[in-house]
Amino acid sequence: GHFLMDGVPPYARMSFGGVLAMSSENSVSWITTGTHFPDPTILLALQGEAEMMAEKPPSDGHRVTILDPVATHVGVGYAITGGRFQMTEEFLTRRFERITLGDAAGTLSVSGRPRTGYQLRFVTIAREDSPRPLSREETSARTSYAYPRPSLAYVSEAVHSMRVVGVMTEEHIQVFPGGEFAFSFRPDRPGLYTFQFYTAKSGAILPRPGAAATVRFE
Repeated sequence: GHFLMDGVPPYARMSFGGVLAMSSENSVSWITTGTHFPDPTILLALQGEAEMMAEKPPSDGHRVTILDPVATHVGVGYAITGGRFQMTEEFLTRRFERITLGDAAGTLSVSGRPRTGYQLRFVTIAREDSPRPLSREETSARTSYAYPRPSLAYVSEAVHSMRVVGVMTEEHIQVFPGGEFAFSFRPDRPGLYTFQFYTAKSGAILPRPGAAATVRFE
């Protein structure tokens, strides 16, 4: 499934590994009661992909993920041990040349620069409880996941009229020439905090998530 027994959600696992991007994950499993599969490993992978692409709405989440037009990177990995085959597909959206995270005395400092042609419009912040260990049965039961719902958004200090619908909006982002940006965040309690960076092409109205980062505060 998407969760490991440490309880860390996939998007947090991606951030903890140093990959700061919006992420979506597909997972495929084949299990046989025999000691091994008679089919070649590559055929099992292709069959898994074919079944996901054959999904029909509204139960077509895997297919939608594969065809996501805003994804900028994809990685596929699979392994086989005895009678179990497992494949994972990771789809990422990252429209930044650089995002840097730093911590000093419990305050998170964030800086970065969008890719050429893009502008940072705002950043949303969501909190959830720190992950707890899961049993094997609990991990198997979690067949889907979603990013947590944000409660706070940061916008540029220079854009006084901008508000993000549905969340409290604060003017905390410094934007410099060339698109460089910086802001700081100090949590009021422990937990996982997920930051989603919304970007838009120069002149475009509708922003979309261009990266994400999840940080654990103890």
